[in-house]
Amino acid sequence: MSVQIFFITLLVLVLACSITYGFIAWFMPVTYMSNLDTQLDNQMQQIVRQLKQTEFSESGPVWEYIVMELNAQICLKTDDGQGIALPGSAETAIVDAAVDEETVVVTDYAISVAQSGEEFAAQDGEVVIQQATEVMDMDDTAAFSVTVEEAAESVMATKEYDIQFSGDSAHYTLYVTGSLQAVNQAVDALHNILPWLTVVILVISAGSAWFCSCFIARPVEQLSVSAQQLSQLNFNWRCSEKRKDELGVLAHSLNTLAQRLQTTLQELRSANQKLQADIEQERELEHKRLAFFSAVSHELKTPITIVKGQLEGMQAGIGVYQDRDKYLARSLQVMQKMEQLVQEILIVTRMESDSFILQRKSVLLTELILQLTEDYGEFAQQRQQRLEVQLEPNILYSGDEGLLKKAFSNLLSNAVRHSPMHSVITVSLRQIENDVQLQIENTGIKIPDDDLPRLFEAFYRVDSSRNSNTGGSGLGLYLVKMIAELHGGSCWIENYDAGVRTVLVLKNNVEAKETVIELPQKEVGCVI
Repeated sequence: MSVQIFFITLLVLVLACSITYGFIAWFMPVTYMSNLDTQLDNQMQQIVRQLKQTEFSESGPVWEYIVMELNAQICLKTDDGQGIALPGSAETAIVDAAVDEETVVVTDYAISVAQSGEEFAAQDGEVVIQQATEVMDMDDTAAFSVTVEEAAESVMATKEYDIQFSGDSAHYTLYVTGSLQAVNQAVDALHNILPWLTVVILVISAGSAWFCSCFIARPVEQLSVSAQQLSQLNFNWRCSEKRKDELGVLAHSLNTLAQRLQTTLQELRSANQKLQADIEQERELEHKRLAFFSAVSHELKTPITIVKGQLEGMQAGIGVYQDRDKYLARSLQVMQKMEQLVQEILIVTRMESDSFILQRKSVLLTELILQLTEDYGEFAQQRQQRLEVQLEPNILYSGDEGLLKKAFSNLLSNAVRHSPMHSVITVSLRQIENDVQLQIENTGIKIPDDDLPRLFEAFYRVDSSRNSNTGGSGLGLYLVKMIAELHGGSCWIENYDAGVRTVLVLKNNVEAKETVIELPQKEVGCVI
């Protein structure tokens, strides 16, 4: 684009200069000749009025003024057409010129023309020679060596003036022919400087064209590149144009547009990533739901089959099923487990619903844990296990008391049920800065490392046979994790040197309570 603008501007400037030069070369002689003719006519009108107050014998200075100052040729005739010798110097006077009404005196010099029959006639604006004999009274005959064409280019049309002299009643006709010598010299000078003028025109035009290409084309090209980058969604560039005109405003607008589009694109990308994450999370939740319902179906199918078989056997009185009291008791136990499983399923379903809201209130966790350890103490004694309790007093927490009790109960039940005989189960509760931490350690047992990450999955059991006799419903730890997350906390299980450690962390959002609650002595460092 810069090259195109350069050559177009150069061509336009050269053409404009050429037309201007041609107009001046053509119009200047015409204008100058018109001005000379007007000036000569005005001055001759004044001279005519002056001659009326001047005697003929004293008119010599007037004729000299016309010839020398006005650069004109004159011829004075009487009414009968006879030429009259004018008073003055021989260099300026024109005498006895035999002319008629159409005769034009043709010369580049002030000369004397005798009555020799040499006549010049004007026909259709052109000067032609009708008859040439000889030139009289010339100091230098070589001075008259001019062509008719050159002579025609050196004179203007002859004008006639009626004059009178003071003290003379006769009327005379004065023929005056102006010279275009100055005009021709100016035109010749203009032609002579044409080569140099051409060089100057080319240089100025080239410089102007280069300036226009730099001032207009290059910013436009930069804007074009910027727009192309914008169309390719590349918003990291910025236009460096700092001009204050329309191109500068356009560059600033493109920079603003690129910045806003970049910000918008980043926001869209962030929103898209968040949407993708939400979609993946929803897919994961859907996958978990499907897996959960599949596991529920499996967990319910087995006890239902057992109860159904037992009832059919008792109804038919077949074999061992004739002892109806024994198998009715077993069927009741199975139904109780099914009831527990259904309740936990309902709890999970309620917590996963969008309308679920925690019923928060201030809960004294120290007292709650103490009650649960007392409830499980008898069960631990039956298994010859030792239950140690280490609780900090007066720990308050704002949460759902029913769900927290369910989570603590599941952890204690899991620890007692899966610990071997003669093992030690340690339960500790303490507040660390703004968090509340419940820790349960049971000795004499280890969990395979591959099973640790999956312990909090629904219906997952370390026993690959999935036998419910080795554990509870399979939803205990899953519920613990959900309850901890609803309260902004977390839960994990890890192996340590002596056994297995379970940790439940709750975020403390309760204001400190100054009231001190007296607890039994066995709450701190007690052994059950």
